[in-house]
Amino acid sequence: MDQEKRLRRMVSNRESARRLRMRKRKQIQEMKMHVEQLTTSNYNLYNKVISLLEKTRQILHENSQLEEKLSYFHQYFMEDRMVLPGNNIDCDITQTISASTNLVSKNKNNYKT
Repeated sequence: MDQEKRLRRMVSNRESARRLRMRKRKQIQEMKMHVEQLTTSNYNLYNKVISLLEKTRQILHENSQLEEKLSYFHQYFMEDRMVLPGNNIDCDITQTISASTNLVSKNKNNYKT
């Protein structure tokens, strides 16, 4: 009887150990798949960051060029002391550009006749 008990216990322990090994293999396989997914996601995010950095560089360059143009127009109009309707010299650049556009349009109309 003790011999049978011992034999059943040995079989039960072996089966438990086999199930434990199977669980561990499954966990390791799932972890490997998760690592692959994370690696792929990391690669995609890295490429996105590189792309966004390039776009940022382009936008900063464009912004710099626009600031230079704005500075040029601001200097040009302030040096000439362009007087807008109403004799308001201290106007903002938007008003100045708008007024200069109107003047150019009027001059074009005068030359058409």
